[in-house]
Amino acid sequence: MNHETKDFRELKFVCPKCGASSLCAEASVYLAIEHVYDDGVFEFGDMNSDEISDYQCGKCGYKLEFSEDMTLSEWLMTHCSQDEPGAEESSDQASEV
Repeated sequence: MNHETKDFRELKFVCPKCGASSLCAEASVYLAIEHVYDDGVFEFGDMNSDEISDYQCGKCGYKLEFSEDMTLSEWLMTHCSQDEPGAEESSDQASEV
C-alpha cells in the first residue's frame, strides 16, 4: 500500500534487540482457490487475512509488547528514534565523505 498523503510522515522501526529495520505482522492468511485441475494443479485467487495477532522483528523475532490501548504508530513513536540519521550534519560535512 502506498501512502502518499503529505500531511503524514513515515515512521521507522528499529528493533530494540538486534537493531534491524524489518518489521513483520503475524496474521492468519486465507488464499481463495479459484481453479482446481485433474492433474493436481490449482490456482490461487485473492488473499484475505484475519486481524493481526502480533508484530515482530523480521530478523530476530523480537515481539513488540503493547499496553492495552496502544497502536503500532504509538509504539514506534515511543520506542524507536524517528530522527533522520545525520540530520544534524551540514551539507559541507556530508560532501567531504
